[in-house]
Amino acid sequence: MRKIAIDYSWLGPTGIGRVASEVITRAPPDWQLTAVRDGRANAGPFTPLDLWLTLRRMHANLFWSPGFMPPVCRVSVPTVLTVHDLTHLHYYGRAKRTYYNAFIKALLSRVAHIVTVSDFTRHELLQWSGLPEEKVTMISNAVSPAFNHEGPSMGLPFPYILYAGNRRSYKNVEGLIKSFGMSKLAAQGYVLALTGNPSADLQQLAKQLKLEEHIHYFGFVSDKELPTLYRSAHALAFVSLYEGFGLPILEAMASGVPVVTSNLSSMPEVAGNAAVLVDPHDLTSIAAGLIEVSEDEAKRKELITKGLQRSATFSWDKTADKYWTLFSRFSN
Repeated sequence: MRKIAIDYSWLGPTGIGRVASEVITRAPPDWQLTAVRDGRANAGPFTPLDLWLTLRRMHANLFWSPGFMPPVCRVSVPTVLTVHDLTHLHYYGRAKRTYYNAFIKALLSRVAHIVTVSDFTRHELLQWSGLPEEKVTMISNAVSPAFNHEGPSMGLPFPYILYAGNRRSYKNVEGLIKSFGMSKLAAQGYVLALTGNPSADLQQLAKQLKLEEHIHYFGFVSDKELPTLYRSAHALAFVSLYEGFGLPILEAMASGVPVVTSNLSSMPEVAGNAAVLVDPHDLTSIAAGLIEVSEDEAKRKELITKGLQRSATFSWDKTADKYWTLFSRFSN
């Protein structure tokens, strides 16, 4: 039996955690899974050192980090990393950019192989790192069967356009709120609904735009509750300035919900021809997309049909099988 060491600290209610969980739960019976770090450990500047100190004492055939953290020194255990995006190059402070440019980049040559979750991220990683193409494989994310259009809905008394995700600057939530205001959909009874709790800056923006009654916050949403949230939505608005993949696009499509998303980075790759693509830097473009998926019934039906077909081509069973085949290839 082969033994794989996995950095379990990435597990949790995030995109990285979703990928890790889906792959781990589909482990073949001839692999033994061992946790290198548990879910209480946080990734930080000393994580590569922590990994090296741990791995050098372990007997394993392979180490997999579901996130962008290799061990600081070469170890006898072959390492496979999954890189989800390169946001640190664009949207984080100077210290983190320097850390990745001067330190993490140099460590990548020591790993056995790297997986990216989209062709966009693969191309960006190759351009940034200078690694040979054969060292990087794209294995797409997928969508869980829990997201489907046949289950119960929430039965809320208003139609809502959903944003599901965090509030980091590149998620463009303020731009979405401004565009929702420009669309005048609030006057027709539509609500813009966000996962998470209200923040002072978003509440102030809504007040300035006279949208206080038309912005709804769902608070913390568990993985179990999330499919119902999608299924009940009138549309999904996911207009980020940057994404390494964009799981909400597929989750909404699988739920039978029309999608408005951005025309840059990985999002067109994930959406295919099954979404309304907008320029996330142009509020007018976003507003027009929101209006289209709300008022054009023929377009809505077309998007729902295409979205169901598109999302069905992404399977965690297929994705996990590719991971475990790759793990077998690079294990000792």
